[in-house]
Amino acid sequence: NYEGEERYAALCTLRDGFMERLENTQMAIARFYSLATRDVSFRTFATGDAEAWEPMQTAAVSTRERIMTARISILKLWPEAAAEGLITDSASLQTLSSMRKAAKAFPYEEGKQRLVSVMFRRLSQPGVGIRQTTDPTKKDWDRILDQQHYPTHTPNNRLLCSIGLVWNHHGLLEREAALGMGSVSVEPANKLPCNPGSVVGETLQSQSRPVTLSSPLDQAPPTRKNEISSFGGLTSSILDAANLDTVHEDAVLGNRRCTCVRVPDGLKRRLDAKKQLSTPVAISLLKEMRSHIANNKATFCFSHLHKMGGKLGLQMKMLSSESLKRRFEDVYRARNWIYKLKAGQKTYRWFRRSDRPTRLADTLGVYRIRPMPLPTFTFDPQAILRSLDLDWVISQFQEDGNVLINRTFMYLFDDERLWHLLSEEFDMYDWHLRKIGGRQNLGWLRNALYTQVQQTVRSDPLYYILYACLRPDNNWRLISYPYYMKSTQ
Repeated sequence: NYEGEERYAALCTLRDGFMERLENTQMAIARFYSLATRDVSFRTFATGDAEAWEPMQTAAVSTRERIMTARISILKLWPEAAAEGLITDSASLQTLSSMRKAAKAFPYEEGKQRLVSVMFRRLSQPGVGIRQTTDPTKKDWDRILDQQHYPTHTPNNRLLCSIGLVWNHHGLLEREAALGMGSVSVEPANKLPCNPGSVVGETLQSQSRPVTLSSPLDQAPPTRKNEISSFGGLTSSILDAANLDTVHEDAVLGNRRCTCVRVPDGLKRRLDAKKQLSTPVAISLLKEMRSHIANNKATFCFSHLHKMGGKLGLQMKMLSSESLKRRFEDVYRARNWIYKLKAGQKTYRWFRRSDRPTRLADTLGVYRIRPMPLPTFTFDPQAILRSLDLDWVISQFQEDGNVLINRTFMYLFDDERLWHLLSEEFDMYDWHLRKIGGRQNLGWLRNALYTQVQQTVRSDPLYYILYACLRPDNNWRLISYPYYMKSTQ
């Protein structure tokens, strides 16, 4: 489907994917070999199996050499003392390669400024697949090169404290617990109280241009706050930071549709989706919601709480916000035996009828008293036919599958007036029937389906009795469907 440059770009995309998988495998081999060599059993028994371990040893040594080469090249581009603070001991080869590209593209101060901006966006918007480590990741280094999609924006102390982050002595972000609650370190070593109301005006001097840590949010206190209590009992006060990309567009202060706080967009989209979920998937979604509340101090608006209840199949018409949160906790505690809640005498009303086992009361509808079961109807074909002097019919029918009973419908012919009316009806249908393709109809009246004689025959009691008694299954619930007539003339 691709030609020219587009085809080559597709090849490059596949190449990069395979190379990334190869590098991941090489890093895994190096880490495994390092762990294996420290194991007691390896030192005891590996001497007799050296040839099998030799390829892995060669790959591990090669990977370590490439990592060392990448580290050295980064330290040549950026100040050694400062760059050492950005290179973690667990940094992979892919991370160091991306960091080297950033070091070639930007001076140290500007590169660190971009890194802080990207890390803040990642750490302030947790979700499935988004790493919450404060160590720079490969994607962080890749994204600082993309100024169009990740413009530089340095967060202030007030925003950092609202999500539990502080500055460390390298000028990077750390969790509040890592440096001690109640203190913030700002380069070079100035400690400020972790207070959302404090004003920060320190400036980091960049080799290309000055970059300030202050923002319009520091110039004046926030005009409004939005407090929402989660069903885990946590309360969060969110400042006017709606201009940041980390805040969902529907969660801007003043928007009545959604007032969720620190809730990933991916989780919101799954809650908003109208697709029905199975019970295990819905419980997993509830578990993720509780995790964001406990770990990230996230809070959910009533709309998304209501949608979570719908995913679980709960009845929510009479539930307030607080009652719904307690109901979530009850359901989560019973997640391994949820069927007991759905079938329990005291708890089955928590769930919609379509999401719980059917109960006997569900079949009553508007009625108060349960209907009595109908007795099974049976009949004796021999006795019925014997009463009609037709007991010979069954034996003859079983012999050749056919039986001829004379004068069954003779009452149609014995009455001359009735027969005259039926004959006129035949003639009328025959007159309205046309020849198709110039061919004769051979007596078939294909337009005659509901004539008087047809309706009379189909409602004849003897006709019905013979059919019911001659059936081998004795099925008496029979339907006579219409079919067109044939003239014998």
